[in-house]
Amino acid sequence: MTHSQVNRNDPCPCGSGKKYKHCCLGVTASGFNRKARIASGIAAAALIIAAILYATVGKDAAIIVATLGVISAGAWWLFTDPPSSKGSGDPGAISYGG
Repeated sequence: MTHSQVNRNDPCPCGSGKKYKHCCLGVTASGFNRKARIASGIAAAALIIAAILYATVGKDAAIIVATLGVISAGAWWLFTDPPSSKGSGDPGAISYGG
C-alpha cells in the first residue's frame, strides 16, 4: 500500500494502530528523503575520495575506499532510525511510526 492510497482516517500502514493522520502523515516521506540524502552523500564522498586516490596512489587503494564507502552508506541506511516507542508505554505495543 502506498501513501497515495492511504486516507487520513485509515489505520496507519506502519502498524501502530493509530489513524494515519495522527501517526505517519507527513513524517514518513520526509524521513525517507532525509535518509536517502545522507546515504547518498556518504557514498558520493567515498567515491570522490576514491577518484582522488586513483589519480594519486593507484587503483587498489581507490577500489578499497570506494567499496568501504558504499558499504558504509548501506550500513548507515539499514541501521539508523530504529522504531520509536511513542505511544501508550506498553512494551508489547511497538510503534513503527516516526
